[in-house]
Amino acid sequence: MGRRLRTQLPVLAKTLAPRDLKRELEVVKKEEIYKSNQRQSFNQRHQAKELPDLTSGDSVWTRDQGCQGKYKSALDQLT
Repeated sequence: MGRRLRTQLPVLAKTLAPRDLKRELEVVKKEEIYKSNQRQSFNQRHQAKELPDLTSGDSVWTRDQGCQGKYKSALDQLT
């Protein structure tokens, strides 16, 4: 299972050597590529796209209040 046993028995020197980090980096890189492909596939399937930046005076829909309003600025949202 890849676990290190807690035992008093002698072990091979190979077991005590540090793992190959190059191999682990390859696995991490493959996982990142897999996640990227999954993200791209999901966005394509659901027709997701980047929204344009809002400018002052744009009409917006507030879901929690269920009404339309005007966008003022990003700083007003923080206060």
